Amino acid sequence: MSNAKVTLPSEVIEAIEELRTLEFTNAEILMCAVNHTQPHTATTYTLYEWASANKSEDKLMQALVSGYEVEKSPKDKVREYYEDIRMLPANLGMTTPTIIRAEGAMEGIRETLDILGIKIEGVNA
Repeated sequence: MSNAKVTLPSEVIEAIEELRTLEFTNAEILMCAVNHTQPHTATTYTLYEWASANKSEDKLMQALVSGYEVEKSPKDKVREYYEDIRMLPANLGMTTPTIIRAEGAMEGIRETLDILGIKIEGVNA
């Protein structure tokens, strides 16, 4: 097991942090994830459901020991991709083809999100 931080969904992190406020130990939190006969609450069920659906007991154990960070949401990933494209002309040079390519890609992203009815701050909202 490495010492690197683990990326977890926000609802799993919220469950871990709620259990920590109740003074659960790492072992008790892990038991909630692998054995749902522990205190039966929405919080413990969130851990159990995530760990069993993803076979992620080892990942949870590593997160409890090494730390964790929030997994980027799909909207965060699109926003980051959009920003990378927006920066293409600055990174590759302000040539006309690069500018046209970036503007076309950005327009494609905005149009697709609009068609899907999705609004993302910094992209199309």
